[in-house]
Formats: sequence, C-alpha cells, structure tokens
Amino acid sequence: RLIHLEAGEVEDIHKLIVYSYLPDFACNLENFKKHNDLQYDLIFSHYWLSGLVGEYLQKRWNIPHITMFHTLGAVKNTLGVGEDEPELRIEMERSLAQNCYHIIAPTEKEKEELIRHYGALPERIGVVPCGVNLEQFKPVGKESARKYLALGNDKIILFVGRIDPLKGIDKLIKAIPYLQDVQGLRLAVIGGGEHSQLEIEQLQKLACNLNIQDSVTFLGLIKHDQLPYFYSAADVCVVPSCYESFGLVALESLA
Repeated sequence: RLIHLEAGEVEDIHKLIVYSYLPDFACNLENFKKHNDLQYDLIFSHYWLSGLVGEYLQKRWNIPHITMFHTLGAVKNTLGVGEDEPELRIEMERSLAQNCYHIIAPTEKEKEELIRHYGALPERIGVVPCGVNLEQFKPVGKESARKYLALGNDKIILFVGRIDPLKGIDKLIKAIPYLQDVQGLRLAVIGGGEHSQLEIEQLQKLACNLNIQDSVTFLGLIKHDQLPYFYSAADVCVVPSCYESFGLVALESLA
C-alpha cells in the first residue's frame, strides 16, 4: 500500500530544501493516522531526511524506528569528489545512528563506517544485502536484446546510474582511448535528466577533447522494464563509482 501525503510546494526543489518541509510532512502523517484510526507497530525509514521524521515519530508514538541510510554523508566527504555534503546532514545522520532502535546496513563495510564515523553501536546494526526482482531482471538472449534495441554489432560497454561526479563516469570515458584497438567499441551511458544536463555536457566535452565523441552515447533515462534488455545486450557492464553503499546496478546486471 502506497500513501501519498503532501508537504511543501509542488515544484522541483533541491533535496536540502526538503528538510524545511519535514515538520509539515510529520504533521500530515500524524493527522492521517488519527483520521483513519490507525495504530503502527514499527517505523522503517530510508535516507536521512525520512529518517528524521522516523526519529521524531519514534518518540511521539513510542514504537521502534528502524532506518537504512543508503549513503553516508561523512563517507562522501572523505572522497573529495563533487560538492561536500553539508554539516547539517552529517549531524542529523549522527543523531539518527545513535538514537534509532536499529539500523539496516547493506554491507559489512557500511556497518564499519557507521561505527567509525557516527559512533553507532555494533549491536544495533544488522547487515542485510539488497536484492533484485528476478522476475524482472533475468537473462534475455544477446542477439534478441540487440535486435529489440536496434543496437547492431558494436562492442558495448554499459553504464547505468545517476549522472553525478561520484559515479566516476569521467574515469570511464578517460579509459576508452586505451581500448581503441577494439573495433566497433561503444560506451552507452544510461541515466540523467533535466537536472543532469550540465554534468552531461561536461562529459560530452571530455569525450570530444579525447576525440572519442563518436564512441560515447548518452541514452538518457530508460524505463525500468527496459533495463534487462540493455544488460543482456551489453558485452560488459561497468560500475566505476568512487563510492557505493551497495551498488544495485552490479546485482541487476549479474541477474
């Protein structure tokens, strides 16, 4: 069951502005619970912004709050890639890590980082790896997938993910010239949108400077149900990220 509760303005905003709307969201959630005479046994939040609402409601409703961070601001800031995460996020994540009932980490590595950076108690962290829907992500014949996507016979290197400096796409593009002895090589980049246009333009400029612009194709956003065809059609799927809390793309590709 998915319930949509409104809070804030109906417009595209920076994710940090969402922070100012959290009290409205929490209030609307409490009103929804009261209006429908509901009782909840557990709060499970994802990402630090939702986690703050969960932390508040844990106290209000006196029920356990379990959270999953997905990425950690403190770890991102150690990499020196892209913009630093604000101190607000770091402090709020530290508060969450120390005050929630339990934390789900997708890897042992993230568990270690939660302990080291945020002082989380080891006994409050459970490691549960992410999974994929094997009904959706399953092999498609390579020739059939290429015919469906009209990709031809190129040797395809595939990237799937956000267009973000943290994803390391620039490093992947810089690696392509070392493979130019491979005939018909193509890097296909899936991801991006209106908010990624500047980053895409910078990556396209990089490809031009390396004289490989004809070997790099930005496909934009692709519907989720189309991804298995691209994974199956590719010769290799590359995850060049500087940091991943888990790396779901690798798992989808392996499936």
